[in-house]
Amino acid sequence: MRWFQAMLQRLQTWWHRVLAWVKEKVVALVHEVQALWKQFQSFCCSLSELFIRALHEELTPQKCSEPQSSK
Repeated sequence: MRWFQAMLQRLQTWWHRVLAWVKEKVVALVHEVQALWKQFQSFCCSLSELFIRALHEELTPQKCSEPQSSK
C-alpha cells in the first residue's frame, strides 16, 4: 500500500509541475497576444488618421473650387 501511495504522490507532483508549466506558457502567450493586439489597434488608428487627413485635404474649399485638370 505504501508503494501505491508513493506512486500516487509522484504522479500528483508530476501533474502539478505539468500544470504549472502549461499555466506559465499560457500566461506568456496571453501577454504576447495582448501586445500584438495593441500594435494592431495602434496601426488601425494611424491608418484611420491618415485617411481622415487625406480626405480633409481633398475636401478643402480651395481644392473643391479648383477646376479639375485633365491629362
